[in-house]
Amino acid sequence: MNGYGEVPGWWTTQPNTCPVALFRCEHGLVSPGMAAEMTGLVPGTLPVVDLPDTGHHPMLDQPLALVTGLRTLLAVWPDTPI
Repeated sequence: MNGYGEVPGWWTTQPNTCPVALFRCEHGLVSPGMAAEMTGLVPGTLPVVDLPDTGHHPMLDQPLALVTGLRTLLAVWPDTPI
């Protein structure tokens, strides 16, 4: 990682071979602009779940919002063979 506020180098160099999603905390390290840039780097669709009123530890800050986001994402997650 080049520093806070920049997309990590591994994000752009590793091939994406499985479904991915991004959980973005309102007061976390990933800004809305960074999330948009990351979305543009992923072939296909990158679901972005914004968690309001959360910092670096969403499971402590807003556990119900995190569980709701996870359950919603998993309900629509594509079926892929393991």
